[in-house]
Formats: sequence, C-alpha cells, structure tokens
Amino acid sequence: MLEIRKTEFKYVSWEKYLDALCVFFWASSSLAISAVTFVLYYRDHNTFEDINVFTAIYLFEMLIGPLNAIPWTISGLYMSKTSFERFN
Repeated sequence: MLEIRKTEFKYVSWEKYLDALCVFFWASSSLAISAVTFVLYYRDHNTFEDINVFTAIYLFEMLIGPLNAIPWTISGLYMSKTSFERFN
C-alpha cells in the first residue's frame, strides 16, 4: 500500500507543478507575446499607429484563452491518470 501511495504522490505532485506552470503562463503570456510583437514591429517599421496597436492588443487578448488551455489540459490528463489508477 505504501508503494501505491508513493506512486500516487508522484503523480499528484507533478499535477501541482503543472498547475503552478499554468498560473505563471496565464499571468505572463499576454505581456510576453505583446511585448515581443511590438518590439519586432518597431524594429522593422520604426513607428506605431494607434489603430494598429489597439487592434493588436485586442487580438492578443483573444488568444490568451486557447493558449492557457494547453497547460490546464495537460494537468487534467495527469489528474485523470491518477484517478484511473486509483480505481484499478
């Protein structure tokens, strides 16, 4: 029984690490993607137009949900695996 608990703890701890990664990714992805895009755009064009900046910010915010779904999905798969092994 102790070996089963150790294995289960390993999966649960990985799930929590992935959970922390999800929170970090959620908090930083919007800022990082926007900053890199604007820096590259400015490097090529040396100017910003207001309409382009506001449109880009809106589009980046629309991308945050799908980008954040990836780590949460991986975390959910680990949780499912742990639960399935409990049933077996």
